[in-house]
Amino acid sequence: MMKKWFISLVLAGMVCNADAQYIPAQGPVKKQKTPVSYDYWHPGNTFQHLDVSVSVGTTGIGIDLATPLCEFLQLRAGYDYMPPFRKTFHNKVVVGGQTAPQYDANGFRVETPFDRVANRMWTSTGYDMKEQVDLIGKLTMQNVKIMIDCFPFEKKNWHFTAGLYWGLSRVIDVKNTGSSSATLTCIGRYNQMYDGADPTDEIRTYGKIYIQTGEYDKGGAYQMMPDANDEIRMEGKTSRFKPYVGFGYGGRLLKKRTDWKISFDCGALFWGGSPDMIVHDGTNLTDDVKNIPGTGGKYMDVVKALKVYPQLSVRLSKTLF
Repeated sequence: MMKKWFISLVLAGMVCNADAQYIPAQGPVKKQKTPVSYDYWHPGNTFQHLDVSVSVGTTGIGIDLATPLCEFLQLRAGYDYMPPFRKTFHNKVVVGGQTAPQYDANGFRVETPFDRVANRMWTSTGYDMKEQVDLIGKLTMQNVKIMIDCFPFEKKNWHFTAGLYWGLSRVIDVKNTGSSSATLTCIGRYNQMYDGADPTDEIRTYGKIYIQTGEYDKGGAYQMMPDANDEIRMEGKTSRFKPYVGFGYGGRLLKKRTDWKISFDCGALFWGGSPDMIVHDGTNLTDDVKNIPGTGGKYMDVVKALKVYPQLSVRLSKTLF
């Protein structure tokens, strides 16, 4: 009896030992993927991450730095630079109230005071006075900006933005082209001759020379003349501080990367009403002059309508850390 009990105990110990040593067969261990990024939005993430962005839009080419303030707010600061896009405008020269050239009913050119003045200026100065003056305008917008982006929804695709642009008050710069310098010199010298001429001098019958630029709101032609340096200059000015509000939609640029993002933004800059287009003589074309002819008049109509500047942009962002 004792012997049977002992044998049973030994066999039980062997079984237990075998169970303890048994290791079931396992398949190949799968390699864990390293996360491509981390969660940008999380509690306590204030100033924990930094994004750098480049953008292209109606305010120019921009660069931004952005960092989260909390789980749904982001602070953005940057700089926008508008490349100097240029546009040339042609303005006719007016002598004695008549533009040059003039034609009869059959389409033949007729002699006008301009022709007689041009001949006289060629004789006295050697300059060839043209029938028009060319002006070239360019955009000069440059702004530092600071923004707060709000992401109210869980997926963080839509955002709303409020902020401030600060930059130069001059946003448009207009001046005469070099090809018109001789004509402006002739206009300046002729008007000096006209002011000092004897009442019996023939030029007193011609009248003064000016550049066709529309009419005063109160009536009468606006006679734009060159300054003391025989130049034409204008500046389009706005407020230096421009509040901004807008919204946008963004997301991953690459499906498996959360550190590359793309965003489309739309908003408005409140730059203090229509820009003032100030001529060197102090005349404000925006408020004081109407019926400006030609392409220049069409652009002035746009300037007068732009009481708020539209902002549209595409922004590409990279999370640095």
